[in-house]
Amino acid sequence: TFTLTPSAGYVTSSVGGTCGGTLNGNSYTTRAITASCTVTAAFASQTYTVTASAGTGGSISPSGSITVSKGSTRQFTVTPSAGYKVSSVGGSCGGTLNGNSYTTNAINGNCTVAAAFAPLTYTVTASAGTGGSISPAGANTVNYGTAKTFTLTPSAGYKVSSVGGTCGGTLNGNSYTTRAITASCTVTAAFTSTTASAYTVTASAAANGTLSPVGTFSVASGTTKSFSVTPNPGYASQYVGTCPGYFGSGTYIAGPITSNCTVSMTFYRVYTITASAGVGGTISPSGSVVVNSGFAKAFTLTPSTGYKVSSVGGTCGGTLSGNTYTTKDVTANCTVTAAFTSTTASTYTVTASAGANGTLSPVGTFSVASGTTKSFSVTPKSGYASKAGGTCPGYFGAGTYFAGPITSNCTVVMTFYSI
Repeated sequence: TFTLTPSAGYVTSSVGGTCGGTLNGNSYTTRAITASCTVTAAFASQTYTVTASAGTGGSISPSGSITVSKGSTRQFTVTPSAGYKVSSVGGSCGGTLNGNSYTTNAINGNCTVAAAFAPLTYTVTASAGTGGSISPAGANTVNYGTAKTFTLTPSAGYKVSSVGGTCGGTLNGNSYTTRAITASCTVTAAFTSTTASAYTVTASAAANGTLSPVGTFSVASGTTKSFSVTPNPGYASQYVGTCPGYFGSGTYIAGPITSNCTVSMTFYRVYTITASAGVGGTISPSGSVVVNSGFAKAFTLTPSTGYKVSSVGGTCGGTLSGNTYTTKDVTANCTVTAAFTSTTASTYTVTASAGANGTLSPVGTFSVASGTTKSFSVTPKSGYASKAGGTCPGYFGAGTYFAGPITSNCTVVMTFYSI
């Protein structure tokens, strides 16, 4: 009878060899011995189950029940759906959230990982020109994909002439409802006098682009006036005048005009970051990304299943934190290139050799698939017996040495001793 004592984090998996016998708990009793024989104990890493789940608004990968070795950690990728963001990752495993990657604490029991998501919110900034008010005014928080309704109230002697801004929407009487909101935007209500007939619009432009026409113009009350906006190559335009209005396809449309006002255009430098990813993952945003001069840009790296982020290169320079890469302040066109590496090895190297007074076949260096075994024929000379050494796990059986399961590069060294 033999007593088997697993190391911390291991359990007895099997007992083999040539003696034969019965395993009961951690005690192994051979059959009646009628010849010299072997008993070989094998142990396996103790495992626990991590149950991963995600709430409404996203997913976690891998999900469901995952087997994890005792004392090890497990990484999960948390992916929000369109219009959502990661709000928290909880559960009983404990761990750390870094960007969209969550790594558990060391696993010492069955536990859970639960990802939670919250709707993305944007700011709709509402304002009104002379002659009335808009309600609610100022900054309004709106969930992604929902619309917002505003009430317009003209002052005495005025009427609603139009509603502009960048949100887009529909005016119905004195009620304005935006389109579904997918980014922060503005709503600007304009009112026109029921008595005035015309106002003065003065248009001008700064360096690094053109505005056409420029000068002073008489514009009928409640109407609009269009201006062509052309930034120089590498520049973008910004409106800084007092006339209400909005951009559209290279044109600034001022109005409805309800008072004397100005159309003033400035231009600022922009650069292009070209972002790309190698095999094993994605980068977001990707392709050509326009960035204001002197500003940094953050990119999210998402490894595919079985991969991890290995490095981020390119000419922009920057810092990698978890799965988020933030460039330096951009002062020229540049590139960001993400690289990924596999987290699982498919094969390992087994090197086999033998001492004097016997043979081991085959000998040399072999590529062995992860988790499999490799067999070696063992033939001692007369009067000698064999003994296995090296770093590969394994066991003897009927003149054969079985090395494995192979989980790392290792060696099989066979020696022979006199009996």
